Amino acid sequence: DARYRFRKPEYKLFVQKCLKNDNYTCQISGKKSCGDVVVHHISGFNWDIQNRYNSDNGIVLNKEIHNEFHKLYGKGNNTKEQFKDFINMLFENNRITLDRYKNILKRLDKIK
Repeated sequence: DARYRFRKPEYKLFVQKCLKNDNYTCQISGKKSCGDVVVHHISGFNWDIQNRYNSDNGIVLNKEIHNEFHKLYGKGNNTKEQFKDFINMLFENNRITLDRYKNILKRLDKIK
């Protein structure tokens, strides 16, 4: 049951690995965590079983940006195409640096 995923050791390990990989820093804003970041599944946890615990499928975002994404695209069944559209929109609105934008695009290519 997906509601209990936060209790699973493999989920906790996934979150810890993602936080460490991204240096506890929002990959969009560049702000280091003050307890206000989350790990976002790029391809939805609920449907992408193959990448459920793949740290390449996780990205650290601050809660505000994470909520903005889910407000636009809903929760569950999210795709890397939606995330790509989201960062394209942020880039077009000068809300993400070119370097961060390019790095995220490279990361998206790693998710099969």
